[in-house]
Amino acid sequence: MSPSEKTADVIVAGAGPAGSAAAITLAAAGARVLVLDRAHFPREKTCGDGLTAKCLPLLRQLGVLEAFLNQCQMVSPGYRLFFSDGSEVVFRSHDPQAVPVVCMMTRRAFDALLLEKALSAPSVRFEAGWKVTGYQVRGTGQVIVSARHGNRQQSWQARLVIDACGAHSPLARQHDRRPPTGEASALAWRGYFEQVHGLDGLVEFYFDRDILPGYLWIFPTSASTANVGCGSLEQVVARRGLDWRSILDYFVHRHPQAAARLRHARLCGAISGGRIPLAVHPRRSRVSAGYLRVGDAAAFCDPITAEGIYYALESGVLAGRVAAEALAAGDLSLPRLRAYDRLWRERFARTFGRRHFFNPTDGNRRFRRFLLEAFQKGLEARLAETDPATRYELAFRLKSLGKMI
Repeated sequence: MSPSEKTADVIVAGAGPAGSAAAITLAAAGARVLVLDRAHFPREKTCGDGLTAKCLPLLRQLGVLEAFLNQCQMVSPGYRLFFSDGSEVVFRSHDPQAVPVVCMMTRRAFDALLLEKALSAPSVRFEAGWKVTGYQVRGTGQVIVSARHGNRQQSWQARLVIDACGAHSPLARQHDRRPPTGEASALAWRGYFEQVHGLDGLVEFYFDRDILPGYLWIFPTSASTANVGCGSLEQVVARRGLDWRSILDYFVHRHPQAAARLRHARLCGAISGGRIPLAVHPRRSRVSAGYLRVGDAAAFCDPITAEGIYYALESGVLAGRVAAEALAAGDLSLPRLRAYDRLWRERFARTFGRRHFFNPTDGNRRFRRFLLEAFQKGLEARLAETDPATRYELAFRLKSLGKMI
C-alpha cells in the first residue's frame, strides 16, 4: 500500500447510513475520504427497515431520493397502533399525492445504495473487511486509526476521524471511557415472514404489558410479506428474563390482535437481533480532539420509538459539514469541532429529552395537561399510576396523536 493510500483528510469508520452520509457530504466539498468497514457490502443488518417521512428531504440532499423511491419495497400511507387495553389508533392519509408516512427498504439494500453514492465520488475510497479497533491523536494533530483484518493489522492517517461504527463502536468506548448501561439501550429481534394475511399497507405497532416499555411490530414489505419483530429496554429484558423466541412465537400464533395476520405466516430465513443505544444522555459531548461521533455510535436513537435511521442520516450530514468547513478553514481545533455538538443539540435535544416519560415521578404539567385533553375518559386515574410502562405507552400514543393532528 502506497503512502498516499494510507492517508486521507477524513477517515469515516463505518459504512452504514451515518458514515455514508458523512462521506457524501465531505466528498461534495472536495475532501479526500477513506471509509473503513468490517463488512463487505451488500450485507445484512438487523432493523425494522422503515424510513419515516422526515428522512426524505435528507435523501434528496444526499442525491439518492429518486433511486430510493424506485427501489423501496413498500410505501405506507400510515400506521396502526394496538394498545394493551384493546384500543386502537389509526393514522392514514387518503391523499395519493401525500408524502409517504413510512417507506420500507431492507437495510441490506438501503445501506448499499448510500455507500454506492458515496463511492461515486473520485475522492472517496472504501476498504472492506477492516474492523476498526482504536484511534490516537498525535501532538501534530494527525489522527491515526488502527484496524484489523483477520491476523493483519493496519493503520491509516488523517486529520479527523468520524466514528460511525455503530452500537458497539470501540472508538466510542475509547471516547466515553465508561461501559454502556441497560438504561441507555434497547434490544430488538426481527424476522421476515411471508403469507401474512390482511395487510393494507399500514405499519403496525402492538403494545403488550410483558415487554413495556417496548413494542412488537408488523411492517409490511409487500401485500403478503412483512418484517415482524419486538423490542424493549435492555434492563427490562434482563430483569424479567424475557426470551425473544418465546415472545415472537406468542405474537405470531396466539396474540389476540396479531394472530389473525400471522397465524399462517412462514418465517423466511432466521430471526436476528441487536442492541439499540438510546439517546438518554443528550448533554454528553460527541466531540473530542480529532474525533466526531455519529449515528448509533453516538447513541442517536429516539428514546421512545427507537427510530435511528433519520438521526444517522442527519448526524452524518452535520458531521460532514462541520468537518468540511474545518478543513477549508485549516482549523481542526477542538473549539472549532464543537460546532457539531451545538448543531446536533439544536436538531435533536427536544426529542432526546423525552426520556423523562420513563420516570414515574415526573412533574411535567404541560405533558399531563395535554394527555388529559387528548384522552379524557379514565385517563386521570391512569396518570396517577407510578408504572413507567404505562407512561411509556401513553407517550407513544401522544406521539401518534401529534402526527394525526
